[in-house]
Amino acid sequence: MSTSSEAIYTENETPVRSREADWLRVRSLLRTYAFNSLAYLSLEDDKQWFFSKKVEGVASYAVSGHTMVVCGDPVCRPENLPVFISEILEYAENTHRHLIFLFALEDFLAAYREAGFGIYKSGEEAARTGSWNSCSTTRWLC
Repeated sequence: MSTSSEAIYTENETPVRSREADWLRVRSLLRTYAFNSLAYLSLEDDKQWFFSKKVEGVASYAVSGHTMVVCGDPVCRPENLPVFISEILEYAENTHRHLIFLFALEDFLAAYREAGFGIYKSGEEAARTGSWNSCSTTRWLC
């Protein structure tokens, strides 16, 4: 990670923060809003970040061809998710990219459907309730 914190400016004089400053911002957002178990992959070097201008939040993604593959759900307040989805969808359209949310949580599927996304289920993350020491009180979700 770069140690420089100087702002870089684009042609229209909009400041662009350093990767380090953005990494710290992502980490702060994760600590505040992260629900998805994939959220902390956002801090890996191979991710790009989309920061919302309308609500406090970030989506981590990688680009494959003409497709933005978002790692999990956007990291924001749950009630702000529809606004965030609308904004990142507009960004993807303006940059001529398709948009995929990989491993979205079931709790947020209605927001994705309302934004026009189709849903494809390819499996589930295992979860365990009950005591680790007692098989009689354990239920598995697979």
